[in-house]
Order: sequence, then C-alpha cells, then structure tokens
Amino acid sequence: GGGGGGGGGGAFMMNPAMMQGMQAGAPAAGAPAAAAEPAEEEAAPKEEVKEKTEFDVKLTQIDPEKKVKAIKVLKEALKMSLKDAKEKVEGCPAVIAKGIPKADADKIIEDLKAVGATAAAM
Repeated sequence: GGGGGGGGGGAFMMNPAMMQGMQAGAPAAGAPAAAAEPAEEEAAPKEEVKEKTEFDVKLTQIDPEKKVKAIKVLKEALKMSLKDAKEKVEGCPAVIAKGIPKADADKIIEDLKAVGATAAAM
C-alpha cells in the first residue's frame, strides 16, 4: 500500500485597519518651548482655584468718630442714598456691596481705609 500527502496554502489578506495603524504620523517636532513659559505677574494667586470676578464687600470695623466720612465714601463709591449708606455704617459689620468687580471692591476698601474704616472683599 501507499499513502499520499497533500498540503494546503491559504492566501494571506492584509487587514486595511492594520495598514492605517502603521501609517500613524509621528508627533510634529519643533513646537516652541518658550510659549509654555509661565507669565509671572506681580499679583500673587489667591487661595480660590476658580478666578472670582464678582466680590461682596463687607464693612468689618469702623472708628465711631469717622462714621460721617465713611458714610460719604459709601454714598459716592456705591451710588447709594444717604439713608442706605448711614444704615450700612451704623449696622457695621455689614455687607455694603454685592457682586461688584474686584477693581471696584479694592477701591472702596482703600477709600474706607483712608477714613479709618476696615472692609474686606469676599
């Protein structure tokens, strides 16, 4: 007796997805490193992570002899009536302004400091 052997071959088909994977481009070199340099500003970052744009100003302390001046500051800086300004000063500690820009808050605090009152932005 005798036996015969047979061999089979399968056609290998290249997967198109593999072809695309091989052609993935290398990352573009030459991005300027200088652009990533942190810009240093004189203002130190505050504790809050999210940058606040609106502040409340609270009148925290006031020299009883300087109330009249503080009332004038509030009246002018916040465009409030004499009655409202007086109530805020008499009611110290009190929130005197809500949701105002930082620059305005800083100015009011400085103006109040000049007349012997203490205020803080929150």
